[in-house]
Amino acid sequence: ARNITITTGADEKHELDVMYLPLDKTPLVIECKSGEYRGALDKHLTLCKRLGLPASHYLILATDLDAAQAQALGAMYPLTFVTPHTLRAHCQPLL
Repeated sequence: ARNITITTGADEKHELDVMYLPLDKTPLVIECKSGEYRGALDKHLTLCKRLGLPASHYLILATDLDAAQAQALGAMYPLTFVTPHTLRAHCQPLL
């Protein structure tokens, strides 16, 4: 599903860019980002926890990162950062 809105505990609404719900598997969330997005990382960390997802299933698809930068950010934050070039390789084993 694309551009879905979910409501969490305190009637907080969040829009997710992409949410994939494979049958009998853990959901996969992909947030597409360009430009300055680091200020919103706390929101994504909180949402990932509220959804009960492992970091490997909450992806930040950042168009301005290379693979090394994405890996470094993933080491600093408990989220998974991917680029347009690494997205497919990361997602295939999860689906």
